Amino acid sequence: MSRDTPEAVFEEARAAVARADWTTFFSCLDDADVLSLTKNSGLLGLSKAQELAAQFGISLEDLFPKREALAKAAEAVLDGADSDRLSRSLSVRDLAKQLEAELELKLRAVRDPPGFAGAIETAKRAEMGGGTVSSRMFQDEELRHVVVDGNKARGDRVMASGSTQAVGFVKKSGSWRIKLRAR
Repeated sequence: MSRDTPEAVFEEARAAVARADWTTFFSCLDDADVLSLTKNSGLLGLSKAQELAAQFGISLEDLFPKREALAKAAEAVLDGADSDRLSRSLSVRDLAKQLEAELELKLRAVRDPPGFAGAIETAKRAEMGGGTVSSRMFQDEELRHVVVDGNKARGDRVMASGSTQAVGFVKKSGSWRIKLRAR
């Protein structure tokens, strides 16, 4: 499909979700949205995480012990004296931020980020019964009031209920991509 207009990329993303083609769906999104969704996908909880990562040129091995340490630290927040709870909670927050930062660095090194995000989405749905992205995304919706301003555009997603949500678009290398949050 062509992505020469915001409407065309929206339609391509809608069709990709309808057929559960997650790689195509993620390829319709802006790079920042792909990174954000991948980072928040629960990747480290998948049994195939390391296998998928290796297929896309990264290793996650060093993150698993850190994830385990974070889980133990989180459990420990509730143990012990109440007077220490705040400091334990802050320690957990710091460990979580560190793990998130390290994961993001690795994700920025992925070859083919939409392909990796699509593989994670497919694996997550197979293993956990659901994904990061709603299987109803863009379904039964219309794109209205698209306004193009150079390499950026905005429009409204109009749901079947009549409610609306702003959506953004950005043009990169001649192709439009969706920004899930209009700014």
